[in-house]
Amino acid sequence: MKQSKLIFLTLLFLLCLNTSLAWAQSERVGYLRIKKTELSFGEVKQGDKAKVIYECENTGNYPVIINQVRGSCGCVVGDYPREPIAPNEKAKIEIIFNTQGKQGAQKKIITIVSNAENSELKLILTGTVLGTK
Repeated sequence: MKQSKLIFLTLLFLLCLNTSLAWAQSERVGYLRIKKTELSFGEVKQGDKAKVIYECENTGNYPVIINQVRGSCGCVVGDYPREPIAPNEKAKIEIIFNTQGKQGAQKKIITIVSNAENSELKLILTGTVLGTK
């Protein structure tokens, strides 16, 4: 009888511990909010590099680490903070679009990968590349 009571109490303790750990982990959430997800670089001459800056903020309660910023093609390069973005902290993601060999209306998709609850975000970059005359 004592042994079964001990097993029951041990299982009850482990269940409570597991529940409290799961609850504590669910409270630690970073959330990356992008101020404006679609930006335009306007009109640029072919061969120029267009630069835009996306502003973001961690609106969660746990630091966000951006792991990767990748473009839909090799002509898009992203520079982003390598340090964690603390809760309520703002940061900037700089995108450079190399227009070499491009012409006309452009639409590029940029993907941000992080440890945030919304771990994969899509940004849109548009604009027009003017041909050479």
